[in-house]
Amino acid sequence: PYVIAEIGLNHNGSIESAKQLVDRAARAGANAVKFQARGEDLYRPGDHYFSEDLSAQYVERLVDRFSLSFDQLKEVFDHARAAGGVDLICTAWDLESLAFLREQKIDAIKIASADFLNHELLKSAVDGLTPVLASTGMCTEIEIQKGLEILLNGACEVGLLHCISSYPPDKGDLNLGYIRHLANSSGCIVGYSSHELHGVGITPAIALGAKIIERHFTLDKTLEGTDHRISSDPDEFAALCTSIRDVSQMVNLRVPRTPTQGELLNREALAKSLVAARPLRSGHTLTEQDIAIRSPGRGMAPYLKESVLGRVLGRDIPLGDFIYDGDLAAERSSSGSRASDFHFSCAWGIPVRYHDYDVLSRRFRPDFLEVHLSAADLSFPINSVSFRQDIEHKFHTPDLFTGDHIIDLANRDDAYRAMSINWLNKTFDHIRSVLDRCGNSESAIVIASLGGFTEETPMSRTEMAEATVRLADSLTQLSLSRITLLAQTLPPLPWYLGGRRICNLFVDPEGTAQLAEELGLRICLDVAHTFLSCQHLGVPEETAWRVLLPHTDHLHVVDASGSSNEGLNIGDGEVNFYDLSRLIQRHAPSASFIPEIWQGHRNGGEGFETALNRLASLGFCPTAK
Repeated sequence: PYVIAEIGLNHNGSIESAKQLVDRAARAGANAVKFQARGEDLYRPGDHYFSEDLSAQYVERLVDRFSLSFDQLKEVFDHARAAGGVDLICTAWDLESLAFLREQKIDAIKIASADFLNHELLKSAVDGLTPVLASTGMCTEIEIQKGLEILLNGACEVGLLHCISSYPPDKGDLNLGYIRHLANSSGCIVGYSSHELHGVGITPAIALGAKIIERHFTLDKTLEGTDHRISSDPDEFAALCTSIRDVSQMVNLRVPRTPTQGELLNREALAKSLVAARPLRSGHTLTEQDIAIRSPGRGMAPYLKESVLGRVLGRDIPLGDFIYDGDLAAERSSSGSRASDFHFSCAWGIPVRYHDYDVLSRRFRPDFLEVHLSAADLSFPINSVSFRQDIEHKFHTPDLFTGDHIIDLANRDDAYRAMSINWLNKTFDHIRSVLDRCGNSESAIVIASLGGFTEETPMSRTEMAEATVRLADSLTQLSLSRITLLAQTLPPLPWYLGGRRICNLFVDPEGTAQLAEELGLRICLDVAHTFLSCQHLGVPEETAWRVLLPHTDHLHVVDASGSSNEGLNIGDGEVNFYDLSRLIQRHAPSASFIPEIWQGHRNGGEGFETALNRLASLGFCPTAK
């Protein structure tokens, strides 16, 4: 196969590192090296950094820090041509970078998975003679077919790469049998873009007909960024086709294709949306000049642009704000009106970020608001938020901080653990400042993931005991004035923005209950996390509720299915909410809850309202008649 060393942003913004990566890739046996080019207008116009979701903030920060300018890329391209031995391929993230790459006369243009929905970019890419490679990650079966209609009608040669755009994906998510399906349905040369650890999917991909292999390439796996850890170093790259395990698990074919949860998170961070190119007023008829295609992918997909032209807006849309189906007058939903009251036997609230605090707190009549913080929010100008003083506030700490630092109070590296303690204490200081703004002198419930993760191998019993000792020591160093800390239950294989990890503490229900008892902690029972743990460990769901609820003061109520799908709306997964409700009333009647639905905040909280309506219709924690 034709092997591409995907350098991407693994040069971390250094021209010299980029040149060294080219040289080492050539010596390791790559046929081509690949970079990424981005224009100046990648993100939506306006100042929206603090209003972005966690994944978008994280990616935008890395892109701003590590991208090479067009002039810098040209210098690296010239070096690669002078050194010889490898072809030059580069990803075009927008029309501006596409024009630059054509001027550079590189050997092929790549379209990333995040832009497979960007039909405007696809059409421009294939309107020329330079070969185009396109990755199909993050997309549904229907979206792939729509993109193929454009790609196959162009003037150039087209190659398709099957990939799972998680960093890294689980082995069971690789769906390598899809390579044959993609080849049969397109008639194109098909390959595989490998993101899994150690490249273990590459050998079976070749057996299934992959003619192109793309693999991330780095000189140092410990550097900051999403790609380094899942990349191959020069020695591994030279031997990338020599080792394989768990082949049978990887080659399962699933048709039609649906994105994994990790892909959906990355799709939001990396893909693009229809946004307002200028301030738009209610009653305005949308024109081409009103709409821009910009990251992140929280709004309508770019391929829907033609369908909204000529439609009339049902609300004012500020510069750079997302355009949703519900904003079109003919389809205007009730998202702008006040939602119905909800009544449950236990206190309930809504998760909010600072940027949607006002909209969500006005739409609902909750008993409390749970403020979900990102690392960037610690420097947010909280004086600009109109905090309500008539309602309780709970808080959820960030999991990820600067330098890809995931909070871990049980880490065996003392320096790492000290940094986690420091970040949490800074978060608590921020929370106390918000409490002062709210006129609240009492303590606030704060939910946190306390750590205990490993990179690739689960902890042994001895290692877990040692980790518990370190966790206990860390807890004594936290500044908990006016803070009531709750430990969140965790899934076995969480996908953090820096990549996949293995959680060892607060996963097993029995072990979590014992840990809470030993450390004197109360817990936040995340229903989806614990359901996934039950599936992973073979523990009956009801057993988990019975074991954990006596230690529970708060719940994140959300559905889940299988071993990895979390964040689903109520009723869209496999959680038995009848049994959960019954056991809450018996074992944790004073516990509070929020509906923590993935993307529930969209369209002014439509997903949260749907969840609350479904819970009410199920008789979840009903009030006494």
